[in-house]
Amino acid sequence: YAKMPEGTLRIETRPGLSAWLIAPLLPKFLAAYPTIRIDLRLTNEPMETLSPNIDLGIRYGLAAPSSLVTRKLTTTRQATYASPDYLAAFGTPETPLDLLSHNCVGFAYGDNDITWRYRKGDFDQSMTVQGSVRSNDVNTLRRAVVAGLGVNVAHEWMMENALREGKVVEILKDYEVTTMGTFDLHVSA
Repeated sequence: YAKMPEGTLRIETRPGLSAWLIAPLLPKFLAAYPTIRIDLRLTNEPMETLSPNIDLGIRYGLAAPSSLVTRKLTTTRQATYASPDYLAAFGTPETPLDLLSHNCVGFAYGDNDITWRYRKGDFDQSMTVQGSVRSNDVNTLRRAVVAGLGVNVAHEWMMENALREGKVVEILKDYEVTTMGTFDLHVSA
């Protein structure tokens, strides 16, 4: 008969992906495999390959051809959000170019610009936006948007509860948007 898997499974991923994909599955997984221990290594740094001693990496995008075995887990979508209070005070942007005169709070690594790419029909433009808050933590940015500090582009799963509760609204719905350069947002293992 097959031996029950045991040991430590070291998983490297982003904090947001961990909260969205991994944390909800842990109780069922650990009940099925009680001799496995999970070691989650969370980082917001770019991940091109697996770090040493990591068994599984979960990240956005499909890895470049390499010796790693890559499997697509799911696809995500990004959208543009703001709180009703922010929009009441500063108006609702009607086109992506209107964002250049809004307070855009965004995800950024180090000193890199906050760049959002919008597409609709023949319109396909990347733009650098400015704002009073930038962070490499998506949870901080979600809270800043809910608090009325500005406009943000985020994954739908990140804003799902705030949207349902009316704390944020999606704006510029007619446009596809991405912070990641590509509109094909795979999550892969």
